[in-house]
Amino acid sequence: MALVHPARRLRGIRGLRAAPQPYCQVCFGPATKLHVLREHHSDRTLAVRTCDRCGYVEIPDRIDDDAAAPIAPVAASLRRERAMSKLGVDVLGIPDAAILAVSEHPEALDSEAVEDRYDVVVAADVIDRFGDPLVDFARMFKLLADRGVLICSSTIHDGGALARRRHVFGRGRGSYFTPQSLRRVASVHNVKVDFRLPPPSSKSGARRRYVIFTRSPEVMAAVADYFARNRHAPSHRS
Repeated sequence: MALVHPARRLRGIRGLRAAPQPYCQVCFGPATKLHVLREHHSDRTLAVRTCDRCGYVEIPDRIDDDAAAPIAPVAASLRRERAMSKLGVDVLGIPDAAILAVSEHPEALDSEAVEDRYDVVVAADVIDRFGDPLVDFARMFKLLADRGVLICSSTIHDGGALARRRHVFGRGRGSYFTPQSLRRVASVHNVKVDFRLPPPSSKSGARRRYVIFTRSPEVMAAVADYFARNRHAPSHRS
């Protein structure tokens, strides 16, 4: 990571604080607050904006990290997406379901003319890289069949101290969602959303959740039935 001269960093912070407070990108709430964070475990500094209404945390400007990492295949994400795919297939009960793993095919989100629709779309560690949540989610929902299911893996904000959330400082992060902000996303796009706990591990953290979207009430009922029978979703460790 390139180091930034302290004077330049200070100018960047002052410029952010002087800028007009923008509307929340998710709920359009007019009250957002700027926070300049310093990570407890390093000297990294980060400016974020939080929404007073839905709690969404926007990570628009990296004071000492000029380049955000694009969505790219990461070994851990690929393994997790295989387990998430099994969850989708088991929920739908379709052994030959059409499946798209976003980490393996990130170009699908950038396609202007989407023709294929998938029964199961899985996205591990993707939604926290979104820079324009409503638009970026719309691209994923376009990939989904009417009775399909979208399963995302992400760490959900519980309102705790942001400076203690190490993943917020990770490269490429653009969004940190609360349950309220994701319900807003679902409402805007006329889909249903649920939150489920994956198998806990020290690496995934206590706040990691599978966020499950579908247009179909029947599919959401099938999600509830699945977790009535199973405590956790399939694990990439099993």
